[in-house]
Amino acid sequence: MDAEVSAVLAGIGIDQLPSDLAAPLVEQGRLVRLLARHTTERFGLYVHYPQRAHLPPRSRLFIDFVVQRLQARERS
Repeated sequence: MDAEVSAVLAGIGIDQLPSDLAAPLVEQGRLVRLLARHTTERFGLYVHYPQRAHLPPRSRLFIDFVVQRLQARERS
């Protein structure tokens, strides 16, 4: 994500950034919101791992943490 933000801030192109990342930059005047009527409500997040049977506990903890955080964001 840092590379995308850096490219946009450098004027290389436009991007659809998450609002929590873009909002401070818009408030600072570093970004300008474009195509405001063309936004998405959801985004895809995929976790790929070889097999569930041998998933390391720390990977399972991370996946559970991310799912919990995303569900909390949807409810707020």
